[in-house]
Amino acid sequence: QLKVLQNLVAKEGSSLAKVSLKRLQRRLEELEMIQMTRVLSPEEERRVIDEIARLEEVIERVKKARQQALSLIELKAEVKALVLRVRSLSSEIDEYREKAGELKKELSQLVSRIEELNKAIDSLGEEINERSKKIDEITGRLDELYKKYRETLGRLREVRFAMAKGIELEEIEKRKKEVLEKMKKGEPLTLDELRLIYGVYDK
Repeated sequence: QLKVLQNLVAKEGSSLAKVSLKRLQRRLEELEMIQMTRVLSPEEERRVIDEIARLEEVIERVKKARQQALSLIELKAEVKALVLRVRSLSSEIDEYREKAGELKKELSQLVSRIEELNKAIDSLGEEINERSKKIDEITGRLDELYKKYRETLGRLREVRFAMAKGIELEEIEKRKKEVLEKMKKGEPLTLDELRLIYGVYDK
């Protein structure tokens, strides 16, 4: 549009837009007044009519040239505004591209970090499973040892009881069986018999 308008202005002549429109119109008014108020010879009448026609054509061309010149100025201003807008948008695009590049870099670093953490989590998971197995093994071993400890402690109490009463361990086992039979029958038990059954012996 700008190029077309520039061609039109160049063709019509930018100097034409600078012609005084008031002076042309004033001259046109003078000729029209002469035509209406004076008695002119045919030759003078023709000359006045020709000049009026020429002035009207020139006035129309000047108006058109001025309109084109004004449109050209407005269009140039619009083009400049658009150019500035394009530059601004181009600058913004560059900024966003730079930010996008930084964000991609950060994202790549985060992905790498996540992969490292996932590997660490997997490694820790394996270690936790191994330690859980060891804990289970140790717990089982502790249960066995505690069971043996209770058995040994009961045996120790039996030995102490036997030593205190001056009797043999075989005799204690025999007496325990007798007391158990007695307890099954519902017969009353003595304090020593209860101690023998429940393993509460005097030191």
